[in-house]
Amino acid sequence: MQPDPSPLELQLADVLRRARRLPIGARRKDLHQLATGLLLLRRRGMDALLQDRRTATSGTNGRELDDRLKSC
Repeated sequence: MQPDPSPLELQLADVLRRARRLPIGARRKDLHQLATGLLLLRRRGMDALLQDRRTATSGTNGRELDDRLKSC
């Protein structure tokens, strides 16, 4: 038996349903990208987000960014 979905998951499902009802175009794509991005973050967790930011940066600036993110 699966646990009850979180409020965030319910909201994401609602956004995806609304996106499906829209005609093909920029608004539909934006809503879909928003929902799938948030769902990905939910599944991967904040650690994965920070890891992605670390790999996107390079050099000294990347290390400084890591230190600032850790202090938050």
